[in-house]
Order: sequence, then C-alpha cells, then structure tokens
Amino acid sequence: MTEPGSTGEQPKSFINANEAIYFSLQSDRVKRNCQLLQSIARKECVAYLGCSSTAADLYLKQGVGTLHAYDVSRTHGDNLRQDASINTAGRKYLETFWDVDGGDCPVPDNTYDVIIAGEVVEHLFDTDKFARELYRTLKPEGTLIISTPNLASWYNRLRLLRGKAPRSFPGTSATIKKDEYIDTAHIRVNILSEWTYFLKKHGFEVTGVYGGSYFHALQGGLKTRLIKAIDRLASKNPKIAVYLTMVAHKS
Repeated sequence: MTEPGSTGEQPKSFINANEAIYFSLQSDRVKRNCQLLQSIARKECVAYLGCSSTAADLYLKQGVGTLHAYDVSRTHGDNLRQDASINTAGRKYLETFWDVDGGDCPVPDNTYDVIIAGEVVEHLFDTDKFARELYRTLKPEGTLIISTPNLASWYNRLRLLRGKAPRSFPGTSATIKKDEYIDTAHIRVNILSEWTYFLKKHGFEVTGVYGGSYFHALQGGLKTRLIKAIDRLASKNPKIAVYLTMVAHKS
C-alpha cells in the first residue's frame, strides 16, 4: 500500500507537502467532525487541537463563531506553523500554543462550547492533566470531540495473528523501531472501553462513538482495494475500527 502524496506534485491549496499528506489521511475524521459540529447548536467559541490549518478552515465553515486553533507540540511537526515564512495574519482563527502534556490551557474556566482534540491524547504522558484541562475549559454541558487510534482494530488483530506489532503501537523506544508501522511518537494507545471509562472518571458523559480510518486515502492494487472494502465494513463497528471518535459532554 502506498500513502498518497509520497510522490508527485502536491495540491497548491495546502501550505506545504506535509500538510497535503496529513490532511488526505485525516479527511475521513475531519468530515465526521464537520458533521458533528453542524449538529451542535451552541458553538460560539470552539477550540481545535491538533492541528491542520485546512481542517481549521473547514471547522469555521460549520457555523462556528470564534475558533482557537492550538499547536500542541514544538517538536512533533504540527501543521499550523510548519513553515515560519508563511504569513498567517489573514487567517480567521486565533492561532496559539498549548503544551498539552502537563501544561495549562491559556484560557479561563468555562471558555469553550466545543473542544476538538484530534489524534492528540495518544501522544501524552500526563493524560489525566490533559483531561482535567479539557473539563475545566469547557462550558457546562459543553461538547468534547476526541479521536485516537484503536489498539483493538480489525487490522491490528490480524497483524498480531501474523506475529506483527499493532499499527500505531508505541513500540520499545522513542527512537528505534524495526516495523515501519510502529509509531515512536505515541505513548498511550488503547481500546474503546478503556477510553470511555477514562473520560467517565474525569467527569464526562460519553454520548456517541464512531469508527473511522485513513485507509480510504491509500493507493494500490487488488490487495489495497480488498483492505479498503473490509475497512469500510469494519468502520461501522467502533470496537474494531482503525480509529475512534468519541463525543462527550461535561456533566
């Protein structure tokens, strides 16, 4: 399987080649998040952590009043500030930084109607501090949309049966890996029941769970098409989907 964007010219609409690749793989979940935003009545002030400038622009178009777009790491290649030469002054959202692994979000209590945390939590040591900050900064009955890889996905189960490490698994080291599908930037990768229990213990009520994937963006021959067909069916069951999106409310 070949990920799109690995060769050839990138679309002109992206700020650089890295974001073009990133967004093609994230587009399924971004589309889901846009649908969820459309269904939320109260969204005057929204936070997006992640972070792709393309996704931020799409979220703004879903009736969002004010969007705070957070870069969450100075070292892991987030997309808002990949190229320091780009003039971002004309962007319609507030672009800022939050060190989410142990740091305080730079806003008062009860600021946000909605927080979108896309593929962030699996990178953190201090997930408890992160959850407390999400809870603190959400308004009462505010909505959290959080997504993360699923350790128990159908694809990971097959890989384990073949004696291979699950895709997105943190591996044995922050710098060394034998299998290309291990993600050395990941720290916490888990299953649906553990994440929903985690959110419940931090005061959130989980009201919706959705399966997702990046396989739709892969290119290849018959084997890839077969994997994509299986994946479309598996994504209907979040417990075995490649990615999880959970919707929770501050109780």
